Amino acid sequence: MRKAINYDVGVRTTPDRPSRPRFDPGQVREEMRVIRRDLGCAAVRIFGEALDRLTVAAEHALAEGLEVWFSPDPHNSRPGEWLPYLSECAKTAERLRAGSDRVVFVAGRELTFFMRGLVLGRDAFARMRTFTSVPRLVANLALKGSFNRRLNGFLARAAPVVRAEFGGRVTYAAGAAGPRRARAGRRDHRLLDVFAEEGVDTAFLFTYASYSYPHHSDPVHDLDLAAYGVVRCLPDGSREPKEAFHAYVAWPGPRGGALSR
Repeated sequence: MRKAINYDVGVRTTPDRPSRPRFDPGQVREEMRVIRRDLGCAAVRIFGEALDRLTVAAEHALAEGLEVWFSPDPHNSRPGEWLPYLSECAKTAERLRAGSDRVVFVAGRELTFFMRGLVLGRDAFARMRTFTSVPRLVANLALKGSFNRRLNGFLARAAPVVRAEFGGRVTYAAGAAGPRRARAGRRDHRLLDVFAEEGVDTAFLFTYASYSYPHHSDPVHDLDLAAYGVVRCLPDGSREPKEAFHAYVAWPGPRGGALSR
């Protein structure tokens, strides 16, 4: 099984809080080097809204020998806005693939949360609340019908739009939520063992860094305590590997067996 990781180039889960306020191509190049050479990853899923950022990150990843899962992610757009955006992104992904066949196109991720129209709610957080409230969920089913049917209907429209411009592999990123604990590194080892033993091709850890959750020496102000990143973002702009980073590096493969990179 191959090791891989997610990489954020910037999304807006809420309008006033981008997940990556600053984007430095030089820093991206260095982080792709770390992902390939230090973490030992074979692939990276690059997600975000801005096509220019996606492109820069993909180019640096390909230069490091990583397989790129190109994942456009325009938060809170409607289906009619998604389709032309996907078409433009697919053209760029095809250009990247022309120089290397190591590009996979991801036509959306967890769209019942992050796209408007499939589920009741004006933003991702409101749509998440729909799933956690029985009255809201019942109202959603009454007004909109099955959200899975609506999602599959959208993907059936999106796939030919992407394939018209992109000749490589196309997929979709579904998600399953689970608890994130302080000792996540040990838990992740157990999960990686299970995935490898069951024949999973590639395991994508979420995520390299949570750029809008900086570390602070005072725990009261330490947003990194709520971050998914395997590196912490320090106030001076540098990065520091966390326990989960070292745990991922140390994972030897299923029951100590060979690990494909």
